[in-house]
Amino acid sequence: MRIFRIVLAIGALAIGALAWIYWPVYGFFAFNGDAPMPPFGWLQLEGDVPSESTTYDARHDASGERALLALQEHRARIGAPAMSAAVAIKGELV
Repeated sequence: MRIFRIVLAIGALAIGALAWIYWPVYGFFAFNGDAPMPPFGWLQLEGDVPSESTTYDARHDASGERALLALQEHRARIGAPAMSAAVAIKGELV
């Protein structure tokens, strides 16, 4: 009976270690839409989130609006409360 408990304990530790190691891999696939999101730790976000796009170069206004729409869609898909991004070209914010 003692050996059975030892084997059971080692098996439980091995399963726990594998789950701990592979949890980030599962998270990667879940956030990319290839696996279901975990059912715990999530709250349903209500309403729209205010969004703002600021450009320092008028040539990039259209690109900024497209990027803002892409960020809004991704934020809603993954259930994040907020997202932000900054874009620079050759060290200058655009």
